[in-house]
Amino acid sequence: MKQVILVAVVMCVLSPFAVGYCRENSPALEFIYGNGHAFTVRTPEGWVSDSPSARAFDLLSFFCPAHAVTKTETYLYAQAWDKADRSQTIQDFIESDLNDFKNQQHSLSFTRKKSAIKPPCTASWHYTFSGIDGGYREDIVYMETEHSFAVLVYSSNSKANYDRYMPVFDGFVRSFHFRDAQE
Repeated sequence: MKQVILVAVVMCVLSPFAVGYCRENSPALEFIYGNGHAFTVRTPEGWVSDSPSARAFDLLSFFCPAHAVTKTETYLYAQAWDKADRSQTIQDFIESDLNDFKNQQHSLSFTRKKSAIKPPCTASWHYTFSGIDGGYREDIVYMETEHSFAVLVYSSNSKANYDRYMPVFDGFVRSFHFRDAQE
């Protein structure tokens, strides 16, 4: 049995066909970086990383189900910003985001809870928004490190899709690995 596994690994490493197969059948690691941040997330299984959409929405990354007819029906993205100065806090960042949301979405409501993101994040919060025009719910995990802020976002336009893909978002959050570029 060990020999079969060894042969399979060698084929994946050496064979161009097998390398393509292995890439298609394992979640891709997305690397996102800036002056004060560097992190990775995994493309969820059955989802695609869509660089053209990321650029169109001015995002660093954008993911949607591989079979999606409309890319904005249900999606995930990861984004990060360097702090303007070290005195900025996650609460400042979230309040600014909430004010932007409230100006655009007049019936917006939200709940918040502590997120389970581990260090080097100094703080992290999970917000669930509802009352979004043209949508059902949006979940955002906000994170802070010494030099930056990052968000992981999940948005869906229907309860059925929201419930169906919430485990995907949970896995996406667990795949997050942060490393400050300043270290």
